Formats: sequence, C-alpha cells, structure tokens
Amino acid sequence: MGERLRAECDGALDEQTRLETLQRLVTLYTAVEEMHSTELQRMTVAVREAQQVIRAEQEAARAARLDSRGALLAGDRMSWTMAETCKRLPHGDARGLERDSSGARGA
Repeated sequence: MGERLRAECDGALDEQTRLETLQRLVTLYTAVEEMHSTELQRMTVAVREAQQVIRAEQEAARAARLDSRGALLAGDRMSWTMAETCKRLPHGDARGLERDSSGARGA
C-alpha cells in the first residue's frame, strides 16, 4: 500500500510539474503574440501615414499641373515657371518620409 501511495504522489507531482510548465508556455506564447500584435499595429500605422503622404504628393502634383496650364493660358510666364518648378521639386513630406524610414526625424 505504501508503494502505491508513493506512486500516486509521484504521479501527482509529475502532473503538477507538467501543468506548471504548460502554464509558463501559455504565458510565453501570449507575450509573443502581444509583441507580434503591437508590431503589426505599428506597421499598419506606418502604411497609413505613407498612404497619406502619397495622396498629398499626388494632390500637390495635380495642383501644380493645373496652375501650370492656367498660367500658360493666361500668358503668365512667371507663374508658369513657378508651377513647372513645383512639379519637378520633391515636396517636404516626401523627404520627411524618407528620413522617417531611416530612423531620423526633422529637418
């Protein structure tokens, strides 16, 4: 009877140890999944910001084209030159995006 009781106790300890190990694994997997979730959220925000910059760049280019056409129609050489220059220059937002992706910020 004593050996049977010892075997049952050893089995209970083994089960308790396994349970604790599994609980630690669940905690570890939970932490890893939370890190992945946080990284995904950060990347989603970065993509949205890039999309906003792209939209702003497209709108600025469209406005410069319209200004250029309007200046040509009006015969205003100075305004046409300015509009053409604006079409060719990279905008501040694009340069900022390039700096942000490299880890630096600001001007």
